Amino acid sequence: MAPSVRNAAILIAAALVLVGIMVTLVATNHPSDDVLIKQALTESIEASRKGQAGGVLDLLSKQLKVNQQAAPESSSIAKFIRESRPDITLTNEKPLVTGDEARIVSPMDLKLNFLGQSVSRHLDNVTLVFRREEGRSLLFLPVAKWRLSEVRMPENQVESLSE
Repeated sequence: MAPSVRNAAILIAAALVLVGIMVTLVATNHPSDDVLIKQALTESIEASRKGQAGGVLDLLSKQLKVNQQAAPESSSIAKFIRESRPDITLTNEKPLVTGDEARIVSPMDLKLNFLGQSVSRHLDNVTLVFRREEGRSLLFLPVAKWRLSEVRMPENQVESLSE
């Protein structure tokens, strides 16, 4: 066998072994649903504090609803996050997982910059509904991802946000 053919065969074999190892790690090394949800929530809250919309948008479902109404387009959400840098604090971050759905019910403290002013609100009984959706790992491996699909809160508290 010629040296260049042998070198190519060795490189291909090494690449296949590396891909096999990565697939095995992804398939076998996944934390519990509780941990995945808490991790996604923590990362998105931190990203929103910094005004980094990408980290937040990755957590949001394309079918996101707020009190049964479709949420604004992702470009509007991204602009809001960059401009207002919302800081969210949940008292309870423990999800109740039931099949492909998880809920977190908690009071929420919300701080943000709105039109140059600092705004703070306390919201009671906010329900965050997460659903397991298909995502990708390593660009091609299908994995389950928990995404925020619904936010519920009392109507009077929604109205107080616009004051």
